[in-house]
Amino acid sequence: MPSIPRYQVCHATIELVSRSQDPPWGAGEPAAAVIPSVISHGVFDAIGVRLRTVPFTPKRVKAAR
Repeated sequence: MPSIPRYQVCHATIELVSRSQDPPWGAGEPAAAVIPSVISHGVFDAIGVRLRTVPFTPKRVKAAR
């Protein structure tokens, strides 16, 4: 499988913010909500198959073709 050229790779910056006046809350939930759609779009761009249900298994990829 060919590697992805550097100019096509998305870069992310993670910043930790200290908010001592606020109670602790989950930091992963907002990001976790968009991950399946990002992967689905990547699969569609790569092989032209739309996956709309997680988990994305080989069986579901074959069924979507």
